[in-house]
Amino acid sequence: MTDEPRSQRLDEPIINTGIVPGAGEAWPPARVEPEPPAYVKEPLFSKKVLAGWAIGTLVVWFAFTVVVPEIVRSVKAEIRAHIN
Repeated sequence: MTDEPRSQRLDEPIINTGIVPGAGEAWPPARVEPEPPAYVKEPLFSKKVLAGWAIGTLVVWFAFTVVVPEIVRSVKAEIRAHIN
């Protein structure tokens, strides 16, 4: 064998066997990755967060249904009192 590239060594026949060079060598063992743990369904929000949103919603609802109409009535009464 010479150090010339194969294309320049025309005197040697190229034998195509269909075998990949180095295929007979031992392959390293395949790494088998462990399966990921099963998905555990967790709540989206904690109970404290849900309780906080519930209390906040009740405060806003109370403000709109009780406090705001009372403010509107008192403003209307003051406006009528100053007009008359």
